Amino acid sequence: METTLQIVSYANPKERARLKPILQRWFQNPKDLHLTEPRMTYPFRFQKWVKLSSLEPESATYLLVKGKYVLAHLSCTYEFEQSKGKLFHLIVDPLYRKQGYAKTIIKAVELEARKQGINTLELRVLPQNIHARTLVEQLGYILKGKTRGGFLKMCKDLA
Repeated sequence: METTLQIVSYANPKERARLKPILQRWFQNPKDLHLTEPRMTYPFRFQKWVKLSSLEPESATYLLVKGKYVLAHLSCTYEFEQSKGKLFHLIVDPLYRKQGYAKTIIKAVELEARKQGINTLELRVLPQNIHARTLVEQLGYILKGKTRGGFLKMCKDLA
């Protein structure tokens, strides 16, 4: 069965209801929660997640789906006037990790961003998240420095 990319919105109550049990299951491990969203504390609180996920008006959340099963989640905010986007909240179902789904969803979101006229994507990685840094470097993201919060700022030119 083929994977597909779906766009969802945390502003939509039906989509929030769909996402809540998925994310609660995925974030049973405090380390997974911290590496995905360091501003979140354990135990996972969906309402706080929603606030952090939908702060930006020009944001979209993407799901990688196989059949009806959600394999991965990735959000992006767009700054259309500057032709850039910021990726955040990448998480893959713990049962499906190390099978290429993180790479698949990032590539699919990059394609969607290009379609919307975005030329540059940025993401932030915790220095201790070696797996995430290795993955995005393999996808062509380049270290552009550190944020004030100590995150590694990684960027990719899509043009």
